[in-house]
Amino acid sequence: MNVKVASNLKSAQSAQVGQTVEFVAKENESVQALKTKIMESQMIAFRQQDLTLDGKVLPESESLSECGVQEGSIVELAVRTSEAHLLTSLAEVLSERDLSLEELALLYCYKHGVSINQVLQSIGVQEKFSNFVSRHPEFNFKSGRVSLNRRSHSPAPGLSLNSTSPVEAGRSYANAAAGTAKTPAVESSKGESPTNAAGCAYLELHTKISGRAFSSKATQALNEITTTVSEKLFLNIDHVVRGGSVGRGTVIGGTTDAELVFFLKDLPVAGQMRWLPALHKAVVGVLNEHLGTSHGVEKVHATPDSVKLSVRGVVAVDLKFVPVFESYTETLKSLSNEGPETRRRLGAALLKERTHFVSKQPGQVKVTMRLLKWWRDQQQWTSAVSRPSDDLIELLTVYSAQQSKPQDQQAAVANVLALMKRFDELNITWTNFYKKSEIWEPLVNQRPLVMDPVNPYLNLADPQLFDPRDLMSFASSTRFFW
Repeated sequence: MNVKVASNLKSAQSAQVGQTVEFVAKENESVQALKTKIMESQMIAFRQQDLTLDGKVLPESESLSECGVQEGSIVELAVRTSEAHLLTSLAEVLSERDLSLEELALLYCYKHGVSINQVLQSIGVQEKFSNFVSRHPEFNFKSGRVSLNRRSHSPAPGLSLNSTSPVEAGRSYANAAAGTAKTPAVESSKGESPTNAAGCAYLELHTKISGRAFSSKATQALNEITTTVSEKLFLNIDHVVRGGSVGRGTVIGGTTDAELVFFLKDLPVAGQMRWLPALHKAVVGVLNEHLGTSHGVEKVHATPDSVKLSVRGVVAVDLKFVPVFESYTETLKSLSNEGPETRRRLGAALLKERTHFVSKQPGQVKVTMRLLKWWRDQQQWTSAVSRPSDDLIELLTVYSAQQSKPQDQQAAVANVLALMKRFDELNITWTNFYKKSEIWEPLVNQRPLVMDPVNPYLNLADPQLFDPRDLMSFASSTRFFW
């Protein structure tokens, strides 16, 4: 039967509750099973919640039919969260020591499985976290650090954030993570276990590699590129979608990656290779003329699928141009009618859905993504095709988190590395955007299989795209911190 589910969570754009989503469920399916399906499909990280029908809370152990849920019924997912609940949770995090604002947000996410921004949006608070903390008398917020107002003694030392590089930080925390350090790299409270110390080591490393400053610079660079292409080429642009680590919010320090897809009106789907080369050549000329080395833009060149460039020390960018499609369904229909080469190029039209799939993941899952990208960057890969892409790392992390529901970052990282060890056996599919039966038939029996979550024609583990031998070897033979 089809069941419509409405959530009481408010959207990020307005104070209105989230939209109603339709699910397929079996009559004998339990209420708990449906709740789990909703949470995983919609990536809802709040664990205190009820399913209600006509105002009545449905018992988790009973089946949907026993609760009176029928074909077309509308049930509400009532998430129990409030400003008071958030204040209590923040006070618990601060009960041991004072923290910087960033540490407080990160530790909250680490403990509760949802980012501060998501919580503020869900309870209808339209302000920055710093303003939220400042206006509540329960907290003291001075010089970037937050403490509980009831404290009268000197605060315990927080995480030590020195100026060592991420690589040096990883090495210095290795013993703490293994639980064998004579002098822990992260100061812990009395009686704290080695496991907790290891968790702090992962969080402190994340604080060092988190790429907020780089993300800001990359965003500025992308704005300049978008404006230049839009104004100087006189293209009939419908809209532009931003992807890559910048668009998904998974940037780490150092040069990051980004993707810009320009959706052009009245652009034909057929015969792309008749007009794409000329368009790419024009884009290369405009970028070299109006941005160039004075803006740090370098290595501008055209490929059959895109225009590639880099902004020195900031971001590597892929520019792609695709037709406008009426809907996601229409995009898939066009893909189904094309050959492999055209289908691969048109796949860029799904960037919005792909970016949204990752960007809406819980905050602690994004922390794991950043940590694993850092780990990847410490290895020596034999070739470009053996180096796992950001897309691949992020999807492995999402899948691992959904399957194992780790309690901390140490477990989360270990679980993904375990997946990488047996990469050649993987069979990962998704049902958020398309049904399993809609996967392109030649892909179904491929192994390894890591399906793109929004494109049923793309296996990211295809041997032509990725050679997993290095990954399996490194995941089996290296430790995370060295």
